Amino acid sequence: MPRRNQVIVGLFILALLTAIPVLAQDAPEAGGDTLPLPSGVASLPFAMTQQKPIDTQDDGFGSAIPIACGAGGFGRIDPAGDTDYWRFILPAEEAIVARVYAMEGGSPLDATLRLFVNLGSGPGTVEVATNDDFDGRDPRLHAAGYPTSSFAYLQVRAPGHPTGGAGHWYVAIGDHPPYVSAKTAGTVNGFSYAPGDVLVHYACSDTWELFFDASDVGLSLNTNGFAMYPNTQSGRFLLTFAGKGNVPQVGTVLPHDVVEFVASDVGADTAGVFRLFLDGSDVGLSTSGEKLDGIALDKDGELLLSTVGNGNIAGVGAFADEDVIRLDAGSYGAATTGTWSMFFDGSDVGLGGTDINSVWQSRSLTASGYAMYFSVLNNLGLGGLPFDDDDIARCDSPTYGPNSWCASWSKVMDLAFLGTVDALDRGDARAPDKYPLAGSVIDAVSYTHLRAHETVLDLVCRLLLEKKKTTSLFDVNMKQKCAH
Repeated sequence: MPRRNQVIVGLFILALLTAIPVLAQDAPEAGGDTLPLPSGVASLPFAMTQQKPIDTQDDGFGSAIPIACGAGGFGRIDPAGDTDYWRFILPAEEAIVARVYAMEGGSPLDATLRLFVNLGSGPGTVEVATNDDFDGRDPRLHAAGYPTSSFAYLQVRAPGHPTGGAGHWYVAIGDHPPYVSAKTAGTVNGFSYAPGDVLVHYACSDTWELFFDASDVGLSLNTNGFAMYPNTQSGRFLLTFAGKGNVPQVGTVLPHDVVEFVASDVGADTAGVFRLFLDGSDVGLSTSGEKLDGIALDKDGELLLSTVGNGNIAGVGAFADEDVIRLDAGSYGAATTGTWSMFFDGSDVGLGGTDINSVWQSRSLTASGYAMYFSVLNNLGLGGLPFDDDDIARCDSPTYGPNSWCASWSKVMDLAFLGTVDALDRGDARAPDKYPLAGSVIDAVSYTHLRAHETVLDLVCRLLLEKKKTTSLFDVNMKQKCAH
């Protein structure tokens, strides 16, 4: 690279590093006094941690109002046709969940939510996720993080942009999840949960919410696997259960199967419909050791599974409960087909003698690839750190496949109050949507590998891989990561 260009790049990086602290400083802080509610707004079903209310009347990125992670911002779509923008910092490698609370609380605003991320010169500010009605009312979106800290923006407006008025209030919130399920019942943040429920923890505000209430939808089973599905326009997620039982709209489900839930509401008033996603017997899962206890979707949208014990399937052969196997599916639903492969050999990385009890692969690209997260049933030491069944472990710089490897380990969460962690997902479902909805009904026949909405990371990787000449060590390293 010519020296002049190096200087320009250096000045750009310096400006970015200088601007980020300023942006963070003028954002409302999380953890302040209880937020006073606007007149006529009922009490909110979640903790608000912004120090003072903000109202917006702006129409562009340049006038976006700063907001801190976990600090909800009050706004109004007023007058009709108004568009509001909020700006924040998306930390490096951090997944984000962003949502709007409006119709759920009685506001007439039918909001849409869009997330934009500024990737610097070249791509610029690009839309990376959008949602209208995640649960049939208010929008909620999930997105993966990026290798470096980025400026990000939330846009709130009415669909089609025509409506609004003084009473069209909303609260916009961005935070970093994960979603978890516990093996036993308990209480957190003043509400009770059961083994079939899924909880979400908002890291910045350090608050918990009930995300999936199993009893509301007729389930009495223990949820032991959970994975957010990457359809941005509906609330969809995958579930496995610890035992045999009845699932509404599906019938008898075995612990070798995976079901999908399509939500029309989430939280304390969960509602929606179930569909059979994977029939385990169709793809060789049948023995007691092959019962599922962990599910995830990898960065390519394929299903990752861990089991309660040892098993043996075509394409893999013998595998153990510390392993993660991958199904490259030809079709899902009542006639599941696909090809198996070894995804993560736990014995290679020191997990022999324990059981991976929940699993999740990050879709946030890092300098060391796509990290692996999991919980285990037995106490063990990894990389000099102790882990037990209420901890979430992270494998950094992983090598996947029959010869698996972790360059380093870290403990990212200690969930002692939950007891055994049964299920885990961090919500950054940016993998391709491989099982599309046809209206409100899942159409397994029309299964296809969809990439209709290329993500920004996919775009960056494609552009790097198309470069005929590498110009820096960063290019070389990123090309290697993108290729995998």
